[in-house]
Amino acid sequence: MAVSAFPAMNYTYDTNSRLIGINTTINGVVSDLSLSYDDIGRRTGMIRIIFFAQIKSW
Repeated sequence: MAVSAFPAMNYTYDTNSRLIGINTTINGVVSDLSLSYDDIGRRTGMIRIIFFAQIKSW
């Protein structure tokens, strides 16, 4: 059995090869990080969104 010390991370880049997104899932919790840039390529913003999955059993 293989065990990974770190969760898989997915990276997204724009057409100018700038990092615009990072996505990972840890213990069923999805975390997205979005980066934004101005017209001359300076980083202007960063937003982190976390999705919690609620599981109900009947």
